[in-house]
Amino acid sequence: MRHRFSGALLGRVASLLASVWKLAIPYFRSGDRRAGRLLLAAVIDLELAAIGVTVLINQWNARFYNALQDRSWNNFVHEILVFACLAALFIWLRVYQTYLTQWLQIRWRRWLTKRFLRRWLYGANHYRMQVSGGGLDNPDQRIAEGARSSSQRCVTSDW
Repeated sequence: MRHRFSGALLGRVASLLASVWKLAIPYFRSGDRRAGRLLLAAVIDLELAAIGVTVLINQWNARFYNALQDRSWNNFVHEILVFACLAALFIWLRVYQTYLTQWLQIRWRRWLTKRFLRRWLYGANHYRMQVSGGGLDNPDQRIAEGARSSSQRCVTSDW
């Protein structure tokens, strides 16, 4: 039973990664690829650094409670200072990661919007749809919202 669950989970993860790949690869091959790749690499590096700091905080936890158990004032004060440094580093990493993630989303959204608007306006498609009566309300807003949603879902964990 466990193997079947693992296989189903693995299949869903593979499907998710294939969907993200299909949405992401055109951007990371576009004219904005250098900035996009650098931003993505920085976001991943900051995530790994935050995981490292989390491991250090877990190790600190044991030392801190050992200092409390041993009633060692010097160790207690030292561990409080260590925690303050680790917490400040963790907060800085997460804030900077959020900033770079949003910057990547904005660049990606701008690229997607331009791409879809060019396709929409190509060959007067928008005009023909309005004349034929099949036009949509506010297609530019729909395109912008679709680009925002796609870029946000690919960059963040909102799946």
